[in-house]
Amino acid sequence: LALDPRDGRVLAASARACELFGYRADEFAGRPWPDAAGEPPAYLSRALGAGGCQRVAASHRRADGSQVQVEVSASSLEWGGRRAVLAAYRDVTDRAAAEERLRQSAKMEAIGHLAGGV
Repeated sequence: LALDPRDGRVLAASARACELFGYRADEFAGRPWPDAAGEPPAYLSRALGAGGCQRVAASHRRADGSQVQVEVSASSLEWGGRRAVLAAYRDVTDRAAAEERLRQSAKMEAIGHLAGGV
């Protein structure tokens, strides 16, 4: 996605970004970031200020209201004569869920070891 860091508005969206977030290209471009709640994501301003590529984990809302866990790589670029942010998103929802299940399993195993020693 190409994003306006001032208000989080989507300037342009790739077909993959549209698929990931559940929007058609004609409805995604020009709209405010879907779950910005009045404020653009903080990584947009960090990408402008830091230079280079900022990598962060984030959770965003899809068009249908469901949440998607993503890894974001964001960097600044020139877009139509002004600064903007190019953000690439990788869906890590399944990986995040698997990691949570593993953490829960490890907790249960530790509880089992503690209970067995009592």
